[in-house]
Amino acid sequence: MTTTAPPSQTSPLSLRWWRAHPILSVLALVVIVAGAAAAWWLGSPLFITTRLVETELPGGAAPAQLTVVSQGNFMDADDFHKGSGVASIVRTPDGMAIVRFENFKVTNGPQLEVFLAPHPQPSNHDQVYDNSLGLGALKASEGAFSYELPAGDGGARYQSVVIYCVPFRVIFSVASLTAQ
Repeated sequence: MTTTAPPSQTSPLSLRWWRAHPILSVLALVVIVAGAAAAWWLGSPLFITTRLVETELPGGAAPAQLTVVSQGNFMDADDFHKGSGVASIVRTPDGMAIVRFENFKVTNGPQLEVFLAPHPQPSNHDQVYDNSLGLGALKASEGAFSYELPAGDGGARYQSVVIYCVPFRVIFSVASLTAQ
């Protein structure tokens, strides 16, 4: 005669089952922790905003001393990825070129980066990356701040400033630049 355990002891919903299968228990715990970390990484930018207002410009230049090379307004990429504010490429009296964000606001997201692109209105990954200049991580989702361009690059060849989500290859906002 064979005996079988009651269903409550053979079900994965039973604590006794998990104790009898320690490897599966550890594996399940790892999956739960990894899933929670991934959910936080993906979801938290949607409700966390960061604000930065840099009052001092790179090189110590005063705002009245800056020459605007080009300027444009950030626009929404779509109904979910929204952006607003002004992007300007400005030159200081000593020739340093700076990209300045003013009254800036964008939907936050994971690993947002700032690019200067030669395309006036990039709409895909290739148009963002082809002959573009990466300025680094977005400093904040709201505010007024600057990025220095490399020495010798005055910014004249770029036609847009792009806020781009690198891991998902998604454009969040574009400011098409017009020479001033």
